[in-house]
Amino acid sequence: MHALILCLSVLGTNPADEFVIDDYEFYWTVATAGEAKLRIEKNEDSTTVYLCKSMDGISFTPEEAEKIGAALLRVNHYYAKMQNCKKKLSETVAAGEHEVIFSHHPKYGFSIIIRAKEEFISHVSLDRKAALKFSPCLIKAKRLAAFVDKKIQL
Repeated sequence: MHALILCLSVLGTNPADEFVIDDYEFYWTVATAGEAKLRIEKNEDSTTVYLCKSMDGISFTPEEAEKIGAALLRVNHYYAKMQNCKKKLSETVAAGEHEVIFSHHPKYGFSIIIRAKEEFISHVSLDRKAALKFSPCLIKAKRLAAFVDKKIQL
């Protein structure tokens, strides 16, 4: 029994103050739709919203996410408008510093692309079901980010 107490006291001599977490990444997958994922990501500098599918992805502030979510609420309007069209169509909706492009191609169908207005490389492409699933979460992005900030306090 003395050996056990001695062992515990030796193990107990290392205070937790010796460890410092100064470089970290945390992500919470809020919703998924097929291959697409909506995440809240936090690191030592910021909390952002990340929307990704396969190899494509785009990151934005919670404030921008709310604007994108509001634009995605109109997905059924654009889907109905473009559904039976025999030619290529697209309409762009401004969402803060981003744009949401609703498009229809006779061969490939209906899709949505979200990208930064000034950048054409970072983007994500969604189908109608994913847009419908993610829009309510994006509209609540500030609350979701605040929740993560409250839970992850380092």
